Amino acid sequence: MSLAQLHYTSADGDGTGEDGPTAARFTSVDASIPASVLTEAGPLLAYEAPRGTPDRLTDTALRALPEAYSFHVLSDGSGLLARTVAVRSPRTSAVRFHAHAVHLPPGTRLPGGTLPLTACRS
Repeated sequence: MSLAQLHYTSADGDGTGEDGPTAARFTSVDASIPASVLTEAGPLLAYEAPRGTPDRLTDTALRALPEAYSFHVLSDGSGLLARTVAVRSPRTSAVRFHAHAVHLPPGTRLPGGTLPLTACRS
């Protein structure tokens, strides 16, 4: 079984500058994922570092930030299983995020009946 995947990030160089906000965008989306799913998924995949996190971090501090795992049932009945992590922007050292998600059409289960929580580190 092949699962439709998508990637969503704020780590691209298309933002407003090194110190300004960078708009998140989808960087890779399986053609089978409807546009309505992307509209709903964007806000669900965003990541905000814990309060008090500096804008610039060492590699060790960046890797120590929490990862966000989620499973959402979307308005069309489909599922979105995601992992979102803090990353560093390629052009700057600012903290950004990257999300990788799997889209499950309505009525579809993960292969082998795997529970979403157990699949997060797959």
